[in-house]
Amino acid sequence: MSRCSDARDFIIQSVPSGVEFPVNRARILAASQVFSDMFACCDSNAPPPGGDDTIHDTLQLQESPELLSLLLRIIEAPELSSDDTQPPDADLILHRTIPFPLLPPLFQLADKYILADAIVRKLEHHLRQNAPSHPFQVFCCATSLNLPLIAACASKYLHSPPLHMYSLSTIRSIPTVEAYHHLVLLHGHRIDRFREILRLEELFPFGYGACPQHMSQIKQRWDMQKMQLLPLIHAASDIADEMETALGHIDCPLCARAVTSATAMMKYKCDKVPKSIKKFPLP
Repeated sequence: MSRCSDARDFIIQSVPSGVEFPVNRARILAASQVFSDMFACCDSNAPPPGGDDTIHDTLQLQESPELLSLLLRIIEAPELSSDDTQPPDADLILHRTIPFPLLPPLFQLADKYILADAIVRKLEHHLRQNAPSHPFQVFCCATSLNLPLIAACASKYLHSPPLHMYSLSTIRSIPTVEAYHHLVLLHGHRIDRFREILRLEELFPFGYGACPQHMSQIKQRWDMQKMQLLPLIHAASDIADEMETALGHIDCPLCARAVTSATAMMKYKCDKVPKSIKKFPLP
């Protein structure tokens, strides 16, 4: 891009603070039809053709300088790829991921000024990046913004705590009944599958790997531990690790190998259980 096209040839001012932000007029115009209409009101004060390069035009906005600064940086950041499954490094957009508390007001500004889809996609990228650290907040925000893929991404980090431990105020903060129901279905499905996997996993399937000396004792310990674990399973349970930990050290190499093989198979099956609301059919 030429130096001329990157020139800071316009001022946007935060009215509450008086802070001014030099911007590139063409880039801001392309970001929003609302900005374009606002800029048209400033054209009557523009310098005549052939004038100097001094910035003359100013657009005043009733926004805080912090949000306005961040919004302008997002507008001027590089475009995102259209492939949302391969988000670029956040450093290509901003120096770091935008903290979640700033995102809802930024989405409000995007709606208020009818920002271009490319700008909104940048905000959506930052919202998705917050899912691991703020899964519940991202789930609620994405649901309210009708962003089902981001809500589904956040749901895979919502296996714990169990839903019955949510306070009433927390449940009420979920934007829709359907969204809460989807979480209930996800938790219920994972619990049912984990219980089924645990119940059906045999220590010596078809007698394979059986230890002739200790088979009865180790199998009894295995089955007893399964019965103790079954009622404790929740959506975030690692039943393979819990079984292996509960059985402890086993001196017999044959029995130890059987436990390792059985828990490894259990882990493999559990890893196949859907982790998000996107991965299993919803009613």
